[in-house]
Amino acid sequence: MYQIIYYLSFSVAGIALTIWTAYALFKNGRAFLADAFCGNLDLANSISKLLAFSFCLISFGYLVTFGRFVQLASGFQEMLTALTVSLGPFLLLIGWSLLVHVFVLGWLRNRSRARANHGESILA
Repeated sequence: MYQIIYYLSFSVAGIALTIWTAYALFKNGRAFLADAFCGNLDLANSISKLLAFSFCLISFGYLVTFGRFVQLASGFQEMLTALTVSLGPFLLLIGWSLLVHVFVLGWLRNRSRARANHGESILA
């Protein structure tokens, strides 16, 4: 019985965290990208959607791969311990992924500004 509760809790928490973070990445990353591509909102939206989609794929892949490697829980306390041990690395994955996305968005922004100052096309 505790295994079912564990898997349901792990799945719901993982999916909710993934969707919430992907939405935040899409919504807030779009502003960086619009600035990086000199106001080209269509390009900024497209790239922002692709980044959010890739984030979801990586997160769901982690959930599917590592969500099943738990010991059988015989009590409620063991189930909560297994749940926190499983969600901890997932939260670290989300945090590192967002940090990498921020660095990539910042790099794109700086690159496009440097190219715009030199009169080069930002899409080259």
